[in-house]
Formats: sequence, C-alpha cells, structure tokens
Amino acid sequence: MKRHGRALGESLVLHGFLATVMVIMAGALTPPPKVFRLDFSLQQSVAAAPAENQQASSEESVASPPPVTQPEPRIAEVVPPPERLEPALTKIKHAPVPVKPVQEHVVEQGNPEVRTEAPVSAAPADSASAGMATVSENKQTPASIVEAYRQANYTAIRDSILGNLQYPMMARRRGWSGQVELAFTIGPDGQVHDLKILTSSGFPILDEQAMTAIRRSAPFRPPPPVVASLVMPVTFRLN
Repeated sequence: MKRHGRALGESLVLHGFLATVMVIMAGALTPPPKVFRLDFSLQQSVAAAPAENQQASSEESVASPPPVTQPEPRIAEVVPPPERLEPALTKIKHAPVPVKPVQEHVVEQGNPEVRTEAPVSAAPADSASAGMATVSENKQTPASIVEAYRQANYTAIRDSILGNLQYPMMARRRGWSGQVELAFTIGPDGQVHDLKILTSSGFPILDEQAMTAIRRSAPFRPPPPVVASLVMPVTFRLN
C-alpha cells in the first residue's frame, strides 16, 4: 500500500515536472503576442477634417473674391437719319420756235407719235374765231371764203382727225414709221370728198390708217359755206 502511494506520488511529480517543462518549451516556441494600439487621434483628426476643410474653404472664399463678371458691351444701334425727300423738279422745256414754212402739231399715243402739219397761213392765232367765219358772198370771192373757213376752223378739224388716229400695232411691232400727205375736200354738208394720198409714207398700213381717221372725223362742224380743199400731212413716228 505504501509502495503504491509512493509510486502515485512520484508519477504526479513526474507529470507535473513534464507539464512544467512543456509549458516552458511552449512559451519559448510561441512568439510573443502582438500589441495593438488604438490611435484615438486618428478618429479625432477624421472628425476634425470637415471643420478644417470648411474653415479652409471659408478662408479661400474670403481670401479670393468672386470673379467680377464684366457686362457684355452693348452695341449701339446706328439709326440712319431719315431720308430727305426732295421735291422733284419739273423741268419745263421751252420748245424752240421752228423757222419753217409749216407749223407742226404733235399728238402722242403711248410710245408712238402721230403728227399733223399744216401751212402757217391756215391757222394764225390772231385771226382764229370760235365759230364759222361770217363771209359775205357779195363782197368776197370763193377763194377768200375758203381761206377764211380754213383759218377759222382748221384747229377744230385737225383735233378731230388726231382724235381718231391710231398707230397700227403691226407697224409698232415692226418699227415702221413715216409721213403721209393727204388731200381732201369738205362740202357744205360737212362730209369728206375726194380723199387721196399725195405722198405715201412707204407703208400701206400707215397710209390707210390716216385716211380712216379722216373719214371717221366727218361730218365736220361747222361746215364750210362752199367746198373747201385741205392738205394735211400726218407723221407716224416711234419715240
């Protein structure tokens, strides 16, 4: 019994010694534990960073003034002065006094021009009267009666013929122009007789137009007391 208890004690001592040796060896072999340090200043710096950034931004905002936006230059509109409307000057052209044995009468019809020419003695301005000249057949010859009628009524006869003159369209398109000289008589009834061409214009269409205008103008008023003979040149001219 004693032997058994002694062996047990020795076994415990041995096991304890072995356990101690193993612990010591384990401590020698096990690396020392790492020490972790908590740096609270990092957290504080992180927390303070927004304030510092805000302060820095405020300092920057104070230090650097905002850029001044320059206003865009305004372009002044140049308003042209109102145009002065100068009154048109009407040029009055004084027709030269023709030194010719005949007096020309011009009537314009658009671009073409139709004229009649009459002897100066046929229509003097001083001796013209409004109606038919009163002639005494007992004191004047037929020639003087006709001359008095022409002087008194030539202007009315001419204006009536010119009012019926037209420039033929074909002649205008082809540029035809010329002068036709016509002779005719006016009877006591005012009708035209013995109408004929003394000088042709060179274009039958112009000659016929002049003759037609004389026929359309009859009967002439006032009629002559005797048969009166007249010669009337008619000029067709394109301007």
